[in-house]
Amino acid sequence: MQDAILRKLTEHLRLGVKTECQVVYLLAEIRKLLDREEDKDGPYRSLRMYCNWALHIELENKQAQEIVRTIDALYPKIIQEILTNGEKYEIRAVFTLSRFQGELSQFLGERSLPDFYDAEWNAFLACFLNVIQDCPLLCKPREIELQRVDEVVLISEVTDPQRTPDGSAPPIIWALCFKGNHINTIGANFDLADQEIDAMIDFSRKRGG
Repeated sequence: MQDAILRKLTEHLRLGVKTECQVVYLLAEIRKLLDREEDKDGPYRSLRMYCNWALHIELENKQAQEIVRTIDALYPKIIQEILTNGEKYEIRAVFTLSRFQGELSQFLGERSLPDFYDAEWNAFLACFLNVIQDCPLLCKPREIELQRVDEVVLISEVTDPQRTPDGSAPPIIWALCFKGNHINTIGANFDLADQEIDAMIDFSRKRGG
């Protein structure tokens, strides 16, 4: 079964992953391999989460909750811009999707599958962002009551075509929420500047605010 999946993935990657449907297929097949090969707490925890994210309207699994709890705990330091270097690294790994890219590249390399070059990754990422837009990472209170952030949602509506010529990285914009209210907007790979208000408005409309 693994060999059959690997053959299909090899052909799929060689033809190019340029549409949302192709992205979903790729991640669904990768998750099949992960389910057969890896422990759920193994080396591809982030990759597994992103595969799941592409297939669900919201995500509340263990790693999604860990991410939201981390953002909740660090939120005062985020808005005051006093994160340590280690905390900055962790936040960037989540918000820029660099950990996703790293684990995906490692996964493909270990199985001799074609990897993405920079422009190919950016095209893949743009499609992936469209797939997961408005599909939140959730953390519902359990033993520990969250204080500031309980939901992290990607916003992809705020995209200026002039900023993203072919082959360049798409803007990655996140909304942080608490108890159904939008509390902040973060540009992961560029300065939001004048787009921040528009992002808030679009996000509020999406959620019926």
